[in-house]
Amino acid sequence: HRRLAVIDHQNRRHRNPTRLRVVPLPDAGGPMPLIEETSGEYRTTPAYDDLRRQLLAIANLRLFVIDPLQAFMLADVNSDPAAGQFMWSVLSSLAADTGATVVVCHHMKKTDKKVSTPADAREAVRGSTALIDGARAAYAFWPADDAEAQAICRLMNVSFQPDRVIKGAIVKTNDGADRSIATLIREDNGLLRDKSDEVNNRRPGGEHDRLGLIEDVRRAASEGFPFTKTGQTGLYLRRSELSETLRGHSRNKLEGIAAMLVDDRVLVQAVAKKAGRAMKWLDIPDGPFARGEGEFAVGARPSKKM
Repeated sequence: HRRLAVIDHQNRRHRNPTRLRVVPLPDAGGPMPLIEETSGEYRTTPAYDDLRRQLLAIANLRLFVIDPLQAFMLADVNSDPAAGQFMWSVLSSLAADTGATVVVCHHMKKTDKKVSTPADAREAVRGSTALIDGARAAYAFWPADDAEAQAICRLMNVSFQPDRVIKGAIVKTNDGADRSIATLIREDNGLLRDKSDEVNNRRPGGEHDRLGLIEDVRRAASEGFPFTKTGQTGLYLRRSELSETLRGHSRNKLEGIAAMLVDDRVLVQAVAKKAGRAMKWLDIPDGPFARGEGEFAVGARPSKKM
């Protein structure tokens, strides 16, 4: 109730109280398992049957949210694909019978690998692949890297706090969808607001270009062929090694995006000697050259395929 009051400080939810029904489990008698497993077989529970009857009695039901998923399952949907498939079958039937959208909230697992792309986020969803595969669509949220989050906070003139800047993206869909990464900023009341357009309008290059350049720089440094920002070993003269969408950019644009990423501390310029000459090589903050452990490879690095 406190969270609702903070998010909806104008009390709009009270204009039609019958249209929003929030049921905290402690107030409803404790856990309410909807699916259970008995001797390797999965089935719905009496609680599910009762809930289904209640939902069918609500006229023009639009949305039903289960949060969090694990609190409503007495089956191992995290590790057993069969349990995940049965769960989605039940929820799909519920959506069809009620005509409502069914949204399930689930956690992501903690991994050593940083989440930076929708593919990374999809792999980080807790549980078996059935939890993603069985859904019509899946949207993931993950915290922005601290360096990028601080840069965005400076750009937007807000104070930096942990989890202030969140990334979000569709990681699975059965239909066409916008696959771009959204940038959300948490307001003082805890509500996330999509500020993607504002952030992109204030920075050179689009989000796709920035992420692409970060990945190209990371890969090149890890393979022993790091870029410099300018010069004969710079991004522009070696643009054939960059992602396809970056190759057509002008020298000023490529070097401008790189300078912005360095200013934001998303990329660093690490000093290392090559052929007896000390130069500044681009790398990610925890990359091999940034750590002083980078080694230059011998031979030519092939251009990226078109």
